[in-house]
Amino acid sequence: MKKIILIAILMATVTFVQGQRRYGSFNIGGMNPVELSEQISQQISDLQKDLKALDKDLQVLNFKSQKNADLVTNNMLNENLARRDFLISQIEKLIEQKNELLVSNAPVTNISVNTKDPMAMANAYYMVRVADAFVSGEQTNSQRGFKGILVNYWNYLVQVTVTGPGGFVREFSLEAGSSKNPSIQEFDFQMPGNYTATFRSSTIQAKSTTKPGGMPNIAYYHDGRQYAFKATQLGRF
Repeated sequence: MKKIILIAILMATVTFVQGQRRYGSFNIGGMNPVELSEQISQQISDLQKDLKALDKDLQVLNFKSQKNADLVTNNMLNENLARRDFLISQIEKLIEQKNELLVSNAPVTNISVNTKDPMAMANAYYMVRVADAFVSGEQTNSQRGFKGILVNYWNYLVQVTVTGPGGFVREFSLEAGSSKNPSIQEFDFQMPGNYTATFRSSTIQAKSTTKPGGMPNIAYYHDGRQYAFKATQLGRF
């Protein structure tokens, strides 16, 4: 919860910078490849300008050295050559980085949200970060999974299907319950997002409920235990 509030504060700053625009966007996963490529090209251009200036100075220094060699001129000549070699190596490295960027498949996620709602921006950021960590296998202990619960207070057997992001599907059969002793079913999921629980009775009647699951600012409770998602069948459809 503290993390999501901190993110929300940072997103509020983005909201201020965005001005009066209702909707804006931000990138997750790094700078946009096109923007990064343009920045590298600009750096290369600046270094090439410095290199041209050194080449002009080098011609003058060579002329002086050949005409009347002295210690000062030789030192300036050596410094020029050393600086020239350094600039050439930096240009080569930047060109290599740009070429690698052009063939890189590193994903950059662009998210468009309501800039007037910093919490919505924070939630979107959090969801993508957790999903990326799960896919890459770099989850922290707090991101390895979430626990949801299904509760049936109705005194009839019900079938429940839970669907969510990333093609998540789970099917369960909940025994008949009662107001004092409901039947329950816990399940695990990894990605935060909206989850839908569809309850079906033997008469093919169905009821669906959609709730956010795995979000740090939302919690559900049953018998004193906290869950990241909860769906309940209270009675007759």
